[in-house]
Amino acid sequence: MSKWESIADVYAIIFDMAGPLTKYLSGLSPTLTEYQIQLIWCDVFQLNWDGDFKTLPQTTLVSQTFRCIQTRWMYEKAQVHFKHRYQHLVMSMVIATQQQRYFPITITPLEAAPMENVWLDELQSHLKNPITLANAAMVGGHLRLVKYLVEQYQLDICQNIYKIIPICGCSYRGLAMDIAAERGDLEMIKYLFQGGNRSFSKIAMDIAATNGHFDVVKWLHLNLNIGCTWRAKKYAMNNGHNHIIDYLDQHGLAQAI
Repeated sequence: MSKWESIADVYAIIFDMAGPLTKYLSGLSPTLTEYQIQLIWCDVFQLNWDGDFKTLPQTTLVSQTFRCIQTRWMYEKAQVHFKHRYQHLVMSMVIATQQQRYFPITITPLEAAPMENVWLDELQSHLKNPITLANAAMVGGHLRLVKYLVEQYQLDICQNIYKIIPICGCSYRGLAMDIAAERGDLEMIKYLFQGGNRSFSKIAMDIAATNGHFDVVKWLHLNLNIGCTWRAKKYAMNNGHNHIIDYLDQHGLAQAI
């Protein structure tokens, strides 16, 4: 009797606890959604997997997947494998400060790794304008980099991190705290708020409710008291976020649909 046969009854339980990469390599993921493929690659990066990337399911990886890279070795390996695939895939945006100054910046998906890990030597071209890099870091949820840039370059967190105008490849637009709320990034919201930043609108509550970010919805209500529009309840309902609908009702935040 093999070791696996002796624990046949718990075999399924063990594999239920396995990560996306292990399940894929074991042949337990015959049909994959786009989301599942992103999770597999995230697992690859976090585990510093030394296998052949060509054996993995191929797709266009998003920035949030590349930010899972934690070591230089993995970053270099990813650069070699994805070099030619991502040259034309960029996120371009214009940074608008509160003083109505405008700065363009273009970020590649792979740069999410050095931004997340604050590998400054990989960001030299962007450091020429720390204001634009700080805003791009805010959009990507790279809080450590935002803090570093604010402290080292003495950026005015109220004036300089304000508004994003997308050009191409960027799905976020609007005020900084609204964008952080859309992503469910409560720590970013708290950091900006504690620094005196007030770049928010009712869109923050609307989009947080829509995307199911309950902790953000509660924090916004308790700390900003900005309210929301009818969209918060309508889209939370459409997406099945009943706990958020209950909270909105309990606090008189849900306007008539």
